[in-house]
Amino acid sequence: MKLARHPDDIQIGEVVRNTEEDFFVVECFDDSKNTCLISDACRLQGVLGKALTAFMETLDQYKLGDLIINKDHLQSLMTHSASADNKP
Repeated sequence: MKLARHPDDIQIGEVVRNTEEDFFVVECFDDSKNTCLISDACRLQGVLGKALTAFMETLDQYKLGDLIINKDHLQSLMTHSASADNKP
């Protein structure tokens, strides 16, 4: 597998946004499917919304290159795991 961009150009937040179907942590995040009776008075949606924003902002601070600085060790672990999976 080969990346289309250099790891230092791949933002983790962008990858997550492009690979996840939605970020509906709770039903009320999706207006089209929300049947929650207390949505108008509930404050949890705001709290979870702030938490989701903070989560994505944190992911936006990192590039793939930041996460693979130990790529030799990661590769050896993946190679070891793949060979263990192929044993009868």
